[in-house]
Amino acid sequence: MKRVVIAGLALVATGLQSAATANPITFLDATTASGSIGGIPFTGASIIISAAADTANIQTMPSSEKFIDNASATVAIAGLGTFTFTTPTRFFVYGPSQIVGFSRAGVTGLDLINGPVNAAFGAWDMTTSIGPSTGAGTILQWSDIPVQTSGGALVLYDAIADITFSAQVQIPEPGSLLVLALAVPAFGLITRRKNPR
Repeated sequence: MKRVVIAGLALVATGLQSAATANPITFLDATTASGSIGGIPFTGASIIISAAADTANIQTMPSSEKFIDNASATVAIAGLGTFTFTTPTRFFVYGPSQIVGFSRAGVTGLDLINGPVNAAFGAWDMTTSIGPSTGAGTILQWSDIPVQTSGGALVLYDAIADITFSAQVQIPEPGSLLVLALAVPAFGLITRRKNPR
């Protein structure tokens, strides 16, 4: 019984440590842009990019840029619909320049939206919620290498635009962790009763 409880507590401690360092995060970028999707043009349309990721996947580059490759991402284009990105993407923060952005995935991913700039991004480590923050930014490099979506290739024309960025981290409620802490030892008792020595 003692071994089961100790193993259960070790599992709970591991779960608590993981909960502290790995949480779902949702990113949101909103702007107005012109371009085309699947060959259908649009002008001055409201664009909302939303993405889901996990803070366990934060990577830091030698330049001190931090980024998280998205598990999934969509783009909503006013008047045309919502489409899923099939080209892998990521969100990043570059603290020295106090800027956030959206780009193709990986270490070498080309930037697609840079901005806004905000002093709060200088110390942001991508493990906490932040924003919304609105400011000038740039839309760039969408036509260099096609960005694919469920609606076809998405091209946003290079432009300076107002960008609104936010990130929301979902941290498990303390009550959920308490249930886990109580459930593991209880599971050990049930298992022991089924397998008496």
